[in-house]
Amino acid sequence: MRTVVLWRAEMETHGLAYRSGDHLLPGDIVLAHFRGPEQLEGQSMTDMITGLVRAIQAQGFTIGRLEDYV
Repeated sequence: MRTVVLWRAEMETHGLAYRSGDHLLPGDIVLAHFRGPEQLEGQSMTDMITGLVRAIQAQGFTIGRLEDYV
């Protein structure tokens, strides 16, 4: 094993859930699972991803590919 990846935030149906603190920090990883219709609470995956991107951008960050950093 060369790399262990841990995350501090997860995409939830109502926004980001943080493991510690209440905002992202530079280099944070956000875990985003595919969710089936029964878990989406009336949203679509497009709605959830759009909300995730907007929440990340609102905190002044952009999204990067994990493989570009490990």
